[in-house]
Amino acid sequence: MLLRDAGMLLAAGDVNDQAHQTCLRLLRQADGPLPAQSECDCRTGRLGCGAMPDDNADLSSPDGSASPGPGAGARRLERLSDAESMELLASGGFGRLVYNSRYGPTALPVTYRIDEGSIVLGTWDPVLFDEDLRTGIAQAEYQVAVEADQIDVKAREGWFVLVRGAAHHLDTEAERAPFIDAGLEPWIEGVPAHFIRVNPTSIWGNRTRRA
Repeated sequence: MLLRDAGMLLAAGDVNDQAHQTCLRLLRQADGPLPAQSECDCRTGRLGCGAMPDDNADLSSPDGSASPGPGAGARRLERLSDAESMELLASGGFGRLVYNSRYGPTALPVTYRIDEGSIVLGTWDPVLFDEDLRTGIAQAEYQVAVEADQIDVKAREGWFVLVRGAAHHLDTEAERAPFIDAGLEPWIEGVPAHFIRVNPTSIWGNRTRRA
């Protein structure tokens, strides 16, 4: 009976000082040993002293609540201008060439550099890109996209830029000469260098950082 009355107090939820003392008195008058958790239950008005299960509690916080991680805090999303986007691209050198191949949408890693407002890509498999990025019609070029980014996942900050344009293959020696030994050569020995110039028709860039 006494344990039942104590349980009713616990069920009430809001345990003030008077109810706390009454709960303890009822428990101590009960026959038999008390569970170790009982006094704790009287103090909190619920099962367990904490406000959350142990596996969700942050023990480094005084009250057991989750503490903000290193990425906590307000962020703002900025739309980048074309000039800002190209400036960020110029600080990089590694991105992704995105296009529709015969197998469907494809994104492949490429090296690149900015040259007079356009993007010159260094590819590593001329056969692959010949099959998917040549129309076979003079002056008709496939539309592609080039994406590059710099993301700090832990800080939840970074930027990305997406450039769309036509893929122009640099086939003549005069077109290719400025980019020989410019850091765009294939990383694999024995693979011939092949360059593609993308003249932007649209530029989209976003940056996220602390407010």
